[in-house]
Amino acid sequence: MRCTLVAMVTSAQNPAWCAVLPVRPFATAKSRLGVSYPEYRADFARAFARDTLAAVRSSPSIGAAVVVGADVPHVGAGPPVRVTDDPGGLNPAIAEGERLALDMGYRNIVVVAGDLPCLTEEAFTRILRAARAHSRAFVPDLSGEGTTILCASQTPLAPAFGHRSALAHRLSGANPLDSPQGARCDVDTAADLELAARMGTGPATADLLQTVPWR
Repeated sequence: MRCTLVAMVTSAQNPAWCAVLPVRPFATAKSRLGVSYPEYRADFARAFARDTLAAVRSSPSIGAAVVVGADVPHVGAGPPVRVTDDPGGLNPAIAEGERLALDMGYRNIVVVAGDLPCLTEEAFTRILRAARAHSRAFVPDLSGEGTTILCASQTPLAPAFGHRSALAHRLSGANPLDSPQGARCDVDTAADLELAARMGTGPATADLLQTVPWR
């Protein structure tokens, strides 16, 4: 597996945020969505990641982003790109991204799920501003059980992604953040996809929805 690092070389410590996006290889991602759309699941995974990365990179609060697990296409203004190996596994991949961020001088680090096609720059920037009030904070997904975003300022991320990660992050001392639905809508199933389409997605997902018989 490979990891793409979108980064600005910084001084000893950078006050901006570094985002870590764990993204599974597109060919094996979105298995539950693949039950309904087996021919398109890799295309959807790629589009979700591209829209998520675009929202992240466009935030003025972000100085760098680490995309672990897949080389996500990106366009527009933003930091340059570097590549490194992914150790495998969600939390180890996040830990590798955190290590790279720390090496670059970042002490404000945010993990963003790579399947948030409804995430906008405005919502993401507001989340990061709210997170500044806490050493660690997180955004629960729409089910209330998972986590879409985890923030840490001047402290280790301590990621606990997996089954019931929202509870695990809360119990570890992270504060839940009140966030827009688009920041909470990770897409794993056909029902999630329909909800995301109603909310409004980024351009990569929207273009794909025009060609796929998803309804």
